Amino acid sequence: MQESKSKLGVTLLGGVVVAIASLVLYGSLWASSPDKWDEFRKEMSDACAAGSEMGDPAVTVDPFGTSSYGVALVSGTRAGDTADVTLVCVATKSPDGPVDVERSGPIGEFVEAAAD
Repeated sequence: MQESKSKLGVTLLGGVVVAIASLVLYGSLWASSPDKWDEFRKEMSDACAAGSEMGDPAVTVDPFGTSSYGVALVSGTRAGDTADVTLVCVATKSPDGPVDVERSGPIGEFVEAAAD
């Protein structure tokens, strides 16, 4: 009797593990659907353009970003300037869209690292 209860417990536990794994896999597949990636790219583009201080910036979004961050290049002319500049935009990925959006200074102002 005790042995059959033990086997039943292992079978139930195995079923629960399979069910949870299936939900996680399904959720990952859903989150990675083409529509979700298109939505991510649109939100990333809007978020990066919003704080760029450019009238009509061109935003080029890395299609998938990193596992944790969305990445984009933002190009255009800043208010008061005459030359085009390009900025790097990085945002934390979240279920609600990009958050903690940050932009670099113009890429032309980067300093080359000295070689050893």
